[in-house]
Amino acid sequence: MIDLDTSGVVALLTPEERSAQALDWFAQSREPLISSDWLITETRSALGIKQRHHGLSSEAGWAAESFLTRAADSAPPTSRLP
Repeated sequence: MIDLDTSGVVALLTPEERSAQALDWFAQSREPLISSDWLITETRSALGIKQRHHGLSSEAGWAAESFLTRAADSAPPTSRLP
């Protein structure tokens, strides 16, 4: 399993210096991906920061947000340890 973190998701969803590398890695990855419960929240925060401070267009932000919403809605429920 591979733990997918916020920086990787942001690089996959928005144009960044390492986006091409992230896309290549994702296309070749065959292992199951896991993430923390905070991934969606952290990614939304990072997208907001990119829109406010780094010139991410509103259209690109909405497209990334739409993807996150669909991903969150289709993700299996997490199991919690007691």
